[in-house]
Amino acid sequence: MACGHALCNGRAGVVHAVDHPALVIVATGSEVSLSIEAAQQLSKDGVAVSVVSLPSWDRFARQDPNFQASIFPSGVPVLSVEAATTFGWGATTASLRQSR
Repeated sequence: MACGHALCNGRAGVVHAVDHPALVIVATGSEVSLSIEAAQQLSKDGVAVSVVSLPSWDRFARQDPNFQASIFPSGVPVLSVEAATTFGWGATTASLRQSR
């Protein structure tokens, strides 16, 4: 059975949503659960943080700009979390800054 959800299609999805985030954490794989834990801890300190799972940069880059803006709101800083390497994240976060 095919799934129509953005994450099933390899695009991206908000996996921990808050109203008016002060920060968006973007992660993949096992770092997503760690990012959610970090967002929950920051919430206790009064910082609203959304978490985005981004399984495929190239698929996300091909998405409609409105979809991209719904995942990464304009003016909100983006922090990438990756355990082993920063490969790919620099270009991804730079393109997010330029598109907003």
